[in-house]
Parts: sequence; structure tokens; C-alpha cells
Amino acid sequence: GSGSAAARHAALSWDGLNVAALEPEVRTLRDENERLRRAAEGGGFRRVRQCVDEGALLGGLGVKPKPKPVVIKKWCEEIKVGTWMSGDGTVVFEPDIFHWVPPREVPGVGIVTLKMRTSSISQAVFDKRSNVLKVRGLVEVPMDKLVRYYECFASPDSPKGYLWLTFQNYEEFTEVIKAVPRLKARITFRNSLFAATSRGGGSGGSSAEARRNAVEENSS
Repeated sequence: GSGSAAARHAALSWDGLNVAALEPEVRTLRDENERLRRAAEGGGFRRVRQCVDEGALLGGLGVKPKPKPVVIKKWCEEIKVGTWMSGDGTVVFEPDIFHWVPPREVPGVGIVTLKMRTSSISQAVFDKRSNVLKVRGLVEVPMDKLVRYYECFASPDSPKGYLWLTFQNYEEFTEVIKAVPRLKARITFRNSLFAATSRGGGSGGSSAEARRNAVEENSS
């Protein structure tokens, strides 16, 4: 009767807290625990992780979640793979990889995405006057198609061994090195050291070689 109801209400209240009011939250927690248990039984730990807000979980443990990698996109007015001029375009810079889609077709292949993994970078030089970055690393290209223009193991004096990127200004390049630790660790700066190289392929016979390659490509 009314006495038993009063006793039940008293049991559900102490220090001014109405436990009955918490029943919806308790029920929600029980349902969530049951859902996680079923997920664990059906798909293992990976599915459980998908059900949990990782950021909230780590925050509750006092551990900061790992920040998402910074992705920087920059338009370059000229991009060259060795002495092959791929045209202008937007290059996506990530901590682990650079990639872009050149507007020109790779000879014998067509339009493809070209990549350079930052782990392959052994040297990088930025010319502050021409805003040209030259990077020595492995550009992932169809090697047999660009062999006349690009050789990743070419002599350090040869323009064929580098990826060349012409930025709009120095400030845009500084944003890139902040987002790519490997590049920042390998970069050195020069003033107009290879401005001619960026436009024509280098000193000595390199410019003539670039022009000859262009003629060969157009005739093939």
C-alpha cells in the first residue's frame, strides 16, 4: 500500500538525492554496456573501439589523443620530375608523403598521381630568390616511361636526380616545412643558387639537355 511505496521511496533517496530520477541514465549505461559486450563477441576488439569515443576515453585517463596529421595543399607554378616538366598544379603535402596529379600526361601512361614518400628524402634545398625547392628522394613514377628525364640515383650534380617545385612565395613554403618534419630536418637554404636550374635544367649542358628531352618527347 502507501506504506510500502513510502518505504521504497525512502530507500531510493538519501542526502536529498532522488535516485529514481537517475534511473534513465542508469538504464542507458546498461544498454551501452550490453551493446559493447555484443560487439566484442561478434567482431572483436576493433569493433569495440569503433563504438567508443576514443578522444573522450583517453581524456578521462589523462592522456591526450594523438593529433591528426596536418595536410597542406599548395599550388606550384612549375613542377618538374628530373628534367620532365609536368606543368603547374596543386601539391598535397603530408608528413609521410607528397602527391599531385600533373596536368600533362606521363608519356605512354596518361594522367596519373605521382608521389614521393618523405622517408626517401635525403636532401632538400630551397632557393629564396626563385622560390624553388629541389628535393632528392624517390618519386614514384613509371620508371621505364620517364627514364630519359628522371633518375633517382643520378649524380648530385645532375638535375635528373631531383623533384623541382616552384612555390608562389617563401611564406607558402614555410607552411609546408612546419607540417613535414622530415623535410624540415633535411632542408638548407640558398639565394639564387639554382634559379637557372629551375627554369632550364641546370648549369652547363643541363639546359640544352632539357630542351633536347622536350623535343624528343614531342616527337614520340
